[in-house]
Amino acid sequence: MNKPWKVILAFLGVFVAGAVLGGVVTLRIVRDFARDHRPIDRFAPLLMKRYADRLDLTDEQRVRVREIVRKTETELRRLRSDGFKEAIAAGEKMNAEIAQILTPEQRLALEELKQEMRERWKVERQNRLPRADRDGPPGEGFGMPPGPPPPEPDRS
Repeated sequence: MNKPWKVILAFLGVFVAGAVLGGVVTLRIVRDFARDHRPIDRFAPLLMKRYADRLDLTDEQRVRVREIVRKTETELRRLRSDGFKEAIAAGEKMNAEIAQILTPEQRLALEELKQEMRERWKVERQNRLPRADRDGPPGEGFGMPPGPPPPEPDRS
């Protein structure tokens, strides 16, 4: 063969196609798994149950520990959100760089693809909201009824 670059290019194309297909399949599987296993949604209830079961907390301690756990859960949610925003910015930067090497027709196709992704994300966010509404505000569901904390014990 007098043109080895064609063979190399063909192998590279097969490799890239396999990587893309593998990535798509993996993302679909992981997304479905992650949807059912959101650790941040279970953080506070599981932690409070563990503390209540193992530490034999008094009512006053339970109220104070619950507030600390709620505060930590809020901080973890903020950190998670900040990380998500950084990931979105990295994706936008990637798309901008890719758009620079595309033809005008390909740029239109890229914009359509980005719009489809935005719609999919919108649907996924809406699917998550009912779960959050049903479960109540962050930190509720520690095996104790929502609402005001129990009265302070009488120390007189």
